[in-house]
Amino acid sequence: TKEAEAGNFHAQFKLGTMHYEGDQVKLDKALAAYWFMQAAQAGLDEAQYQISRMLFQGDGVEADAAYALRFLQAAAEKGHPESMHNLGVKLYFGEGMDSDRRAAASWFLKAAEQDLPAAQNNIGWMLYCGEGVPMNTQAGVSWLEKAADRGNEEAQYH
Repeated sequence: TKEAEAGNFHAQFKLGTMHYEGDQVKLDKALAAYWFMQAAQAGLDEAQYQISRMLFQGDGVEADAAYALRFLQAAAEKGHPESMHNLGVKLYFGEGMDSDRRAAASWFLKAAEQDLPAAQNNIGWMLYCGEGVPMNTQAGVSWLEKAADRGNEEAQYH
């Protein structure tokens, strides 16, 4: 706690995680959000991802999609795979922004290249169907196979 209070963003993130999960401390999502926010504002991408998720869902905090999106974009731009994938989903479906399938494909590809199976599945289908990107069935199948090999159930089904 002392390190977190002194501004160590890794300690802030760890303390936030402990409070979020009730690990060795009382489960307190509002306090978890406080510590995640401290670390997120200091620039820690994993904290930016976690606070964005909490803000989107209203999990321990009041839901605020616009504020959540700012943190999600910041983490995605730093190369955080889950953030890149989630930003791709938001762009694909137009959640909180205009739908932009080309931009969604770009974020899915970046996350897929970091071995995130859900992103591999999504970019695979977009390439296979030519949705938001030029159709390339061979590349699409390749990404779908990678996703399936890594346990993505949707890719395994197809």
